[in-house]
Amino acid sequence: MASDILGRLSVNVDFVYGGRDYREAIRELAGLGFNRMEVVFLKEKSFDELRALQKELDIQYELLMTDFVPWISGEGEDAFVESGKLRAKQAAEMGCTKVAYFTDDVVPGMSHEETLRRIRNCAERMLPTFEQEGVRLLLEPINNTVDHPNATLWDMYESFDMLRQVDSPSFRMLFDIYHMQIMHGDVTRHMLDNLDLIAHVHSAGNPGRNEIFLGELNYPHIFEALQAAGYAGAFGLEYSPTMPQAEGLKTIREMFA
Repeated sequence: MASDILGRLSVNVDFVYGGRDYREAIRELAGLGFNRMEVVFLKEKSFDELRALQKELDIQYELLMTDFVPWISGEGEDAFVESGKLRAKQAAEMGCTKVAYFTDDVVPGMSHEETLRRIRNCAERMLPTFEQEGVRLLLEPINNTVDHPNATLWDMYESFDMLRQVDSPSFRMLFDIYHMQIMHGDVTRHMLDNLDLIAHVHSAGNPGRNEIFLGELNYPHIFEALQAAGYAGAFGLEYSPTMPQAEGLKTIREMFA
């Protein structure tokens, strides 16, 4: 079972290799034996180069992200929607089936209820294109107590409710175990209870958001429980390294060998 998990580990290039050239990082990851990768900060990256690396190294892009720009105030929303539709098409062209949804920061004076309404409405504007392209738009609640005080979406229950209300197979959750451990705890039970709505998971050690072998979370247990329950997605690694990337990633591979 652990060896199957090993082949489903997916490394977030922009977090784990932050500050390094993405082409160099992708090559290093391929050399370490990882063939699933996530590229989320796309503004300064060339899609032509990403596709060329994909073909050369025989890798899979597991996750992309919508543009990381403000939109929830209303100003810029139309442009964000159109760029989101384009990202769905770009993902499909690369064989990538998941795009993380950037839900912006809170707007001073806007109620939380209105914020949630806008997040849902914007998703519903993009979803016909995602459905047509066979790509999933992933909603991700994140913590607002340690890392992201201005997050618009932090409550797992509200997020699951929104997904059920929209009721589209192309709208699912990116369950970030690190963030939800901070906000709710009991992460394994919460994921198993809502597994039908989870298309991707992210992981990092807590506290610290570092390598998954550091901190209080038992990731071999968590990943094996998800797999045993029928989770078929990737196990994303999204952390800030405390050591040379290759050293930490080799240790993680040994956890699941």
